[in-house]
Amino acid sequence: DDYNLTGEDNQQYAPADGMPAWATFNLRSGYRFGSYFTLQAGVDNLLDRQYRYFASGINAPGRNIWVTARVNW
Repeated sequence: DDYNLTGEDNQQYAPADGMPAWATFNLRSGYRFGSYFTLQAGVDNLLDRQYRYFASGINAPGRNIWVTARVNW
């Protein structure tokens, strides 16, 4: 009953018993080496589950692994 009748809510993708809740689990960490160098790393969406932003029609990305190195002068 709460869906938009013009279809922007993508009701066709909803399971018969309604839209399920979802969550992503992420890990992020960083370490500073001295006063100039920092290394950061993380994993987003650890369980690699597919989910869709409500009313978007677009699936969000799966697992993402990243590393960042920073040098501060």
